[in-house]
Amino acid sequence: MIRGIADNLLPVARKQIKEVSKQKRYEAMFEVDKEDKEKFKIKGIYESYTAAFGMVVNQSGFQSAFAIYNEKGTNSDGDKKLITNLLYDMLRDMDFVRGYNQVIDENDYDLCKENIFNAQHNHDQYELFFKEASIALKRAIRTFEIVKK
Repeated sequence: MIRGIADNLLPVARKQIKEVSKQKRYEAMFEVDKEDKEKFKIKGIYESYTAAFGMVVNQSGFQSAFAIYNEKGTNSDGDKKLITNLLYDMLRDMDFVRGYNQVIDENDYDLCKENIFNAQHNHDQYELFFKEASIALKRAIRTFEIVKK
């Protein structure tokens, strides 16, 4: 059986989820156990946002989907921007992201992501990797406990 990009990214996505569950800027995505900080649950709205990302890409196009998800919404259930941040965090250490963003402060996610998505060169490669990363992220999220409200 030939493994696809999403299959290869699945362990990366699981590791990234575990890492960001401890970060303040992602705290809205998780319910962390007060006694054991290693234990957490993912809020169901973020599973839904991740699952829908691929459909939005297919229906609206990659840049439109990114724009929809990257805008800080008024939805009280959750912030879709966390999904694009998480996807970017998953891929930023890979050569095609790191090489493109060498001169940009790695903490400036909006600028980094905007530069990636507006790049004319290798656009198809970026789109493919972000689609595959979103599939891996969707699968990875479903391996953790999810809180439905």
